[in-house]
Amino acid sequence: MSKIRLSSEEVEDAGNGKKYVVRIGVDRVSAFMGAEELGVADMDKGYPVLLELYQGEYRLYVWGDINDEEPTHVISLEGARETKRKT
Repeated sequence: MSKIRLSSEEVEDAGNGKKYVVRIGVDRVSAFMGAEELGVADMDKGYPVLLELYQGEYRLYVWGDINDEEPTHVISLEGARETKRKT
């Protein structure tokens, strides 16, 4: 079982001067992000953005609606690989 490293940082919105807490977590095959005002339906303190390596493919999952248990968007990042760059 891999350890999960969590980090949280207070950031200031340059547009309105308000301060927010942003949370980032990393484990062996994924990274997840959230903020104190964001959540996911079935998690107490959810991370509505997840970057996952699954069977050799990077995918980005987004929960755009706190009431949905399933992600509202799943994006393959295979087209973003450095090996796909046109020279």
